[in-house]
Amino acid sequence: MRYHSTTTFITPTPGRSKSPKVTLAIFTSWARAEATGFIIKSYMVVQLTPSGSRGTWSQSQVSSGTRQVFIIPSAFPSTPASIESVIVQLKYPRQPVRRTEGQPLTLKCTVEYNKESCGSISVLWCLSLPENTCQPLTDPDRHLISINETIMSGKPMFRHRDAFVTFTQLSLKDIGLYQCNAVCQTTRSTAMGHLISVNVTGQDATTTTIFKGDTNDRCSVDLFLLTISIFILLWIHTL
Repeated sequence: MRYHSTTTFITPTPGRSKSPKVTLAIFTSWARAEATGFIIKSYMVVQLTPSGSRGTWSQSQVSSGTRQVFIIPSAFPSTPASIESVIVQLKYPRQPVRRTEGQPLTLKCTVEYNKESCGSISVLWCLSLPENTCQPLTDPDRHLISINETIMSGKPMFRHRDAFVTFTQLSLKDIGLYQCNAVCQTTRSTAMGHLISVNVTGQDATTTTIFKGDTNDRCSVDLFLLTISIFILLWIHTL
């Protein structure tokens, strides 16, 4: 079954609360997708602005689309009253990560999911690419993958899964945005996490600084010895 809805936002003119300045109307056509969420079939955003003193309005289309977007409940914050309806939730830090080239790095993603509704689940870390795709981190020579799963206390139908990916030795090509994704194998419901930034600093700057320090010290010692040598030669010459 397909449903239609209209949402209107009114922005009042400053100092004249009864005279709206801009009105945005969002027309949405959507449908239920089993028990896992809903699909937006189409949408259109229309802007209405006053065009005269007689209360007339002019209408202009801001944006529209027919692309289907699948939305699952995990995209919204849960409350104790609605947690039973949540199928998949992803949890991991948002803070950027900074490391030095050659160091290891471990990223952790915690997934809470409904085993009864989701069935088996696939959880993976991936590298976000410019083409709006995400490349899974599955290279065994560079990435170590580990999974731990437990049953949530008091909720036998819910599972708690930790997905770890470890970079054994970071390089400059590991700089980028990373994301954790989860897919229910039964319903194909997908939860996509936020992007986190990984920045890797090269070791060249440190090496150069140390080398310069050694060179300066060596030059100072050589200059001191040369001065002492000249002084001794002059002293011998005066004897």
